[in-house]
Amino acid sequence: MNPTESPRPAPFLQRHWPLLAAITTLWILAAVLFVRCLRANNGILIYALDDAYIHMSIAKNLALHRVWGVTRYQFASASSSVLWVGLMWLVYEIFGVNNWAPLVLNLIFATALCVSVYWLLRRSLTPPQTFAALLLIIFVTPLPALIFSGMEHTLHALVTILFLAGAVRVLSAKRARLVEWSALIGLAVLLTSARYEGLFLLATVSGLMVLRRSVLPALVLLAAGLLPIVVFGIWSVWEGSYLLPTPVVLKGNFIHESSIRGALSSLGDVQRLRHGLGPLWIPALLVSAALYLGRRGRRWNEGWSSASLMLPIFLAITALHIEFASTGWFYRYEAYLIATVIYVLAACVDEAWARKLEISVKRLPRIARAVAIVAVLAAVASSAQARSVAKVVRATHNIYCQQYQMGLFVRRAYAGMPIVLHDIGAVDYLA
Repeated sequence: MNPTESPRPAPFLQRHWPLLAAITTLWILAAVLFVRCLRANNGILIYALDDAYIHMSIAKNLALHRVWGVTRYQFASASSSVLWVGLMWLVYEIFGVNNWAPLVLNLIFATALCVSVYWLLRRSLTPPQTFAALLLIIFVTPLPALIFSGMEHTLHALVTILFLAGAVRVLSAKRARLVEWSALIGLAVLLTSARYEGLFLLATVSGLMVLRRSVLPALVLLAAGLLPIVVFGIWSVWEGSYLLPTPVVLKGNFIHESSIRGALSSLGDVQRLRHGLGPLWIPALLVSAALYLGRRGRRWNEGWSSASLMLPIFLAITALHIEFASTGWFYRYEAYLIATVIYVLAACVDEAWARKLEISVKRLPRIARAVAIVAVLAAVASSAQARSVAKVVRATHNIYCQQYQMGLFVRRAYAGMPIVLHDIGAVDYLA
């Protein structure tokens, strides 16, 4: 080669193999689960949660009857995700009402989540470390279970990480560019319309902006994030419902006292705190983040740097989630926290430390290296989150045997008649 010529870039597959390998793993898992679910349910696509059919019912009635409700007859604020229902309504308008929309949308957003995390981490981590982070995102979040839940949690995790990355970029910059501000404001709207828990991150970032004496930008950002909540809330009250969607009112930790005073008076309630901690993963994540925060020690004199902001922001939104939101129930409520902390911990590893870790691992004997890798894989595989993948088929079959059959029965025997139900999703969607 001529010395004056610049070296050719590495082939695409060689440069981006961590992303391609992670996406391939995700899609293979999704394909295997899809086939197994069809076999378990007589060839019918069934989702693991009845709640998915509530969103599908609202989107169907919106597309066919222009009514935001679980039936065509009346408005019902039965969804905690305005954006998810809106996306399914758009799909139904274009392709007609179908069972595939939640599955396809979830697969798209789960893939986009892997792409986004890879793009954010690829410059600071080595390829093997980036691949490890992506595998943790896939198995520990856990993405396969969320895909077949039929709910909006993959979208929520994606928007949360993108908003966090954009926020720390703006906060750490001496003077953020207009395009960065515009993107952050757009993400704020998506964040709260994806799920109302987005308010925790929005409030934390806005508070940090005030501390940095950027009061006007903080107010603009807060207003943008509150816009979908306020607009939908006004519409809901106009239709005779509550300011907040019914699921948020029922499942929020302030249910017993629906006023601001009641919510504030519940702070410090030990019993509610234990309930909020829920699965073991939540306190484990908090401890991991806190330990890493302490590990950096004297390096926090970096001021408003990205690394010095991410972990405190994560700890703040986790504390708010524990206090005011729910955990558990097929891993979905805390999924965005798990995906976020994996990204945050990986993003806070500087390049020099990552190289030192790689060199240290390479110095280990091959047997020790193999044992360490097997131990890590076994720990991940044995975790409750990773084992949730095995529960997907059984969960879909439970819905098929109960709610789906009830929906077919009501459609056949009680079409157009008022009935009383406990689980309304599949019945409303089918009947």
